[in-house]
Amino acid sequence: MPVEQRDPRQTAKAVALGLGAVGAAVGFMLLVLFVTDRGGIEIALGDDAFEAGRIDAIAEEVAENGPIRYADLIGGRQNIILQHLGDDPATGWYAFDLIRPGQPPECQLDWDDEAEVFVDGCDGTVIPPTGFGQPTYPVEIDDDDFLVINFRAETEAAPDTNDD
Repeated sequence: MPVEQRDPRQTAKAVALGLGAVGAAVGFMLLVLFVTDRGGIEIALGDDAFEAGRIDAIAEEVAENGPIRYADLIGGRQNIILQHLGDDPATGWYAFDLIRPGQPPECQLDWDDEAEVFVDGCDGTVIPPTGFGQPTYPVEIDDDDFLVINFRAETEAAPDTNDD
């Protein structure tokens, strides 16, 4: 049975092409490491801001059905509540975490419409309607009256607006 002979030039071309591809991949990875080490590239998953919609429509929705829960806004990492308090759609907006710090994902805050407070679904902890104590996110209204929530801003605890 005859053995098929390969052309040594084709084998050399294939080896050179393979080595070139490996070299290009290694070079690319070194370039990425070099640039990121210098702070030239910032990797950010998801959008910096979430545009929730027009303030008048959202304020009406909150007034009729209670605070809005937004789940999984940034790949499962950002679950929030959007709350509106007061009669003026241009003021009284609060955006804060749906889950209390340290609680597992299944322990979400539920709105108690009668008491007008949030209640932790696992341990019953009560959170005021402003989300006081929860990490918050700045809420802005743009020039077209759209409500924008900024997720890249540093979070802080929601303000306490109780007049006690």
